[in-house]
Amino acid sequence: MSLAADQGSTAQRVLASAGLDHAAVREALDREFEHSLSMIGVSPGAYDLPRPNHASRQPKLGASARLALERSFASARKKDLGSAHLLLGILKAHIGTVPRALALAGVDQAELADRVRQTLSARSGAEPAKAAGAVAESAPDSKAEGYEAIRRLLQQAVAQGGLPGILAEVRDGDRQWFGTAGVADTRTGRERSQQDRFRIGSISKTFVATVVLQLAAEGRLSLDDTAEQWLPGVVHGHHHDGSSVNIRMLLNHTSGIFNYTDDQEALNRSETHTPESLVRIAVSHPPTLTPGSGWAYSNTNYVLAGMIIERATGRALAEEIAERISRPLGLTGTTCRTAATRRSTGHTPGTTQSCSGPTPARRSTTRPSSIHPCSGQPAA
Repeated sequence: MSLAADQGSTAQRVLASAGLDHAAVREALDREFEHSLSMIGVSPGAYDLPRPNHASRQPKLGASARLALERSFASARKKDLGSAHLLLGILKAHIGTVPRALALAGVDQAELADRVRQTLSARSGAEPAKAAGAVAESAPDSKAEGYEAIRRLLQQAVAQGGLPGILAEVRDGDRQWFGTAGVADTRTGRERSQQDRFRIGSISKTFVATVVLQLAAEGRLSLDDTAEQWLPGVVHGHHHDGSSVNIRMLLNHTSGIFNYTDDQEALNRSETHTPESLVRIAVSHPPTLTPGSGWAYSNTNYVLAGMIIERATGRALAEEIAERISRPLGLTGTTCRTAATRRSTGHTPGTTQSCSGPTPARRSTTRPSSIHPCSGQPAA
């Protein structure tokens, strides 16, 4: 969406030539979202869930994505990485949200990628990437030189960017290349591998919300149920009132409950955190807003949603996600860690209800403050 809204950029012009302006991309993504939910028997309209408000501002490349690109490419200083290069990289994915959205919109992804390549080949030099401000290596004379250039960038990201470890995988038809730098675990020095997993962070919220909506469809809970009904006395203190917060508010971030990740000092006092302890951190602060009066992103909402799932089903959140989502959809590389798994493998600071997906990265050992703002799951 950010590329489609980047007026005057090469990527925006290519997308527009294919009939994909910002509004069309947004519509395709919204359609993909509803289609994905329908595949597991959930209808967003049935629960009166609010649609995202796209009118308030133009989308921009996220700060974390921008920083990653800057760290990876800032040392090459030979050519600007153009918006069209970023678009081509996105279109090379054959699995995921974008391919599904394009297919549902009737867009030939391969033809669109060819259109981007033709645009790039017609240019004498790469266009500056407005969103990322990043630079990349000159086009290599051979695949081997290209892979070596990528390897150097990975090493620079670790040496100059402060990353414990990084990896990349390149797929070109039937050929694959895998490169890595740094380590997967700073304590043992173990290197990264293609079999490593990474925490999927805030994508875990999608899994949690889906389970909640399925339970509502089954009549086992209602989106109008309050947090107090399911978790008596948990959302209480400093003007927090669980009886004024319903499950719908948790899912759409209108509860006003304080975001526990905004209190890093409290998180750093302990190496590990249970869902209950994260909620206690949150309610030690006043609410961000009156429940239902506005919108404010809070990871605490989805910690509470996970706790409600466990109370409603009598089973661990990990078991519900596996039975309802991962196994039916054949997500063999996607798991959600149970308490037993955390005890056996070590518990990264701040983690709870942690879901992981296939390559590229297993967790790195970091300081306790390295907590990803997503229901308590750390980023890879």
